[in-house]
Formats: sequence, structure tokens, C-alpha cells
Amino acid sequence: MTGSPRLVSVRLVANEEIVPRGTARKTWLVHSEGRWVSARDVAGAELTRIDPTPGVVWQTVAVVTVHVGTWLLCIRSRPISGAYRDPMRYLDQEVRRARAHVRRDYFRAGPHGKLVRPTPDQEPPPDSDLANDQ
Repeated sequence: MTGSPRLVSVRLVANEEIVPRGTARKTWLVHSEGRWVSARDVAGAELTRIDPTPGVVWQTVAVVTVHVGTWLLCIRSRPISGAYRDPMRYLDQEVRRARAHVRRDYFRAGPHGKLVRPTPDQEPPPDSDLANDQ
């Protein structure tokens, strides 16, 4: 018997926290209708703002309902640690934001709402529609 793919609820936590040399941010995107969409913008997403703990700027939990097998993308950015710099150096430089290391991890929505890492033969959808600093 064939039918439409099964729907599952997936819980995604996005946040921003204080780290040495700046802030680290984690955001989630869901591949929907041929493009990447922020988890908070998925139709029917249930958003819960969590009271920040020390060192956390903000934290949001998004519960999204998607089909099993839907692609999800976690984007993490952290400031790149570098050599010591004079704290007043930013005054005579045009770039005022610390360079960041950005890491992208792809997942699929699995049964029971679990995140599943793709197997090597599963090619994620193109992310050319993503900005570099989501």
C-alpha cells in the first residue's frame, strides 16, 4: 500500500552564546518546496523562547512537522581565534566583526522525529540559495 510520506515532529534548538572573541550562533534550516527555509518560518512551527542562562544571549526551540526524509541543515558559526591583537585596534580597521568559522551539518528527519545523518550516497540538496552568514 502506498501513501503520502509519514509526518513527524522534529525539535530544533537555535541559540546564540558568548564565547571567547565574540558569540557563537546555531541556526536551523528546513528544505521545503525546493528551497531552504528558516525553521522558525516553516508553516505551523511551534516556537518557544527559552529564558537565557548565563552566557546565553537567546535560545529558541522550534518544533516543526515535516515528512520523514526531509532535509535539515544546522549552521554553526564561531569566531576564529587568532593571534593577540591590541583591544583598540578595531578603531583603525574597517572590518569590525571577528572572522567566523562556519560549519554546516546536514540531517534527515527520521522516524519518531529523530535527526539522522545522511549516508555517504545521499547527496544533500543544493544550498546555493543560502547566504554565507545565516
